Amino acid sequence: MVNILQDIWIIDISGIVLYHRVYNKKIDDQLFGGLMCAINKVAEMIIETKITSINFGYKCFGILKKENILFIANSNENIGSRTINYELELIAHKFLNLYREHLKNEIIVDLSPFNDFTREIKDSLMVSKKKNALPIHNLKKNLPEFSEWIKKVRSISNQKTSL
Repeated sequence: MVNILQDIWIIDISGIVLYHRVYNKKIDDQLFGGLMCAINKVAEMIIETKITSINFGYKCFGILKKENILFIANSNENIGSRTINYELELIAHKFLNLYREHLKNEIIVDLSPFNDFTREIKDSLMVSKKKNALPIHNLKKNLPEFSEWIKKVRSISNQKTSL
């Protein structure tokens, strides 16, 4: 098994981390949440655009903002921001649908409802050895196969959306 997304944070617009799954934690999650919200706000104010990715050294972080929630994830250097952001779109859709009622509160005090979200996004977090698994161990060698995998994922996603 290979991780598609190594780390993920779901952060409300005030900087509170609602959910996270982080391997090899190096910084406090709430500090990271505040930092990323500040960077996002500066981008919106100064350059009047949204940030879709940011690089810290060799780590690429995909960033998606939906309904005042920031969805942030990273992966290894073989995975580009477009792939990360595609996974974040799927994750955001699941998260907002599952927790819409809980997110209606102006101030979210209880974060425990979000604890089980890992089960909901396990396919984005890990690539299994299933028939439609992404051959990610050598992405350059498998680029045509990767493109086919993306097409399959999109067609499945479109089928589910049209239901």
